[in-house]
Amino acid sequence: GRAAKPLHENATCIGYALQGSERDPASLWFTALLLLETYQQTYERVSKQPFYQAYFPKLAGQRTLSERMLRGESIAGIYESWQPEIQRFRAIRQRYVRYP
Repeated sequence: GRAAKPLHENATCIGYALQGSERDPASLWFTALLLLETYQQTYERVSKQPFYQAYFPKLAGQRTLSERMLRGESIAGIYESWQPEIQRFRAIRQRYVRYP
């Protein structure tokens, strides 16, 4: 299965490889949010189509991320709002970690 006329045919496409560690995944998440914001701005300017398609909430695991970014909330604000839930998860996770 191949598209007869691919949207980005003959276009140069660039990707980024992100690497992080389980010891400090927070920096990776913040960086991923910054890249997501950059991709959104660049994609919409170049393609004239919305970046957040119907499948984005499935990829992100939530609908609120794209909604917040479209409203123009800061990346730092979004990231900070996740911290209480992350701390609760870490506290629960700690009971099950075999090797700290």
